[in-house]
Amino acid sequence: MGKYDRFKILRRKIASTNFQCQLCRRFVKEGEDYYSEEIRDKLLYSPHKKKFCKECVEKFKKQLPPIID
Repeated sequence: MGKYDRFKILRRKIASTNFQCQLCRRFVKEGEDYYSEEIRDKLLYSPHKKKFCKECVEKFKKQLPPIID
């Protein structure tokens, strides 16, 4: 558990480039939905935002931060 884990949320986005999911290493293609980790507090900033595919978020929903659309 990190120092700022209570401020983290997941937000649904559409991929503009291809990249790999942080959990399963599956490629998310351009135009697909994915979830990006963000920090709720505007004064805090994280340069290492994690990106998760839709399947991993559904599978590990209880272990990940809450989803806010």
